[in-house]
Amino acid sequence: MPFSLTLIVENLIMLPLLLGMADMAESQTQNKLKETLKNLVKNPIILSIGAGIAVSAMSIDPPETASRMIEMLANTVTGIALFTIGGGASVSRSKA
Repeated sequence: MPFSLTLIVENLIMLPLLLGMADMAESQTQNKLKETLKNLVKNPIILSIGAGIAVSAMSIDPPETASRMIEMLANTVTGIALFTIGGGASVSRSKA
């Protein structure tokens, strides 16, 4: 449950906020906020989050094949995350 809540905060609040801040810093126009919001709405990551929320709200179940693939990925994500974190820590330590 805590991990799920962390993902919700990360995907719904932090990711759009950080993408918007990065886009705003990069913008060269006078109306930065309007351009940033327009770019956020067109961002595929934000669109996929919105589509996921809409599908979940409508209680649409994915096809059985997709459900099996999601379940297989969910079972392996912890090991892959630990491997990735360890690899990143190893690389950053070797550069120092």
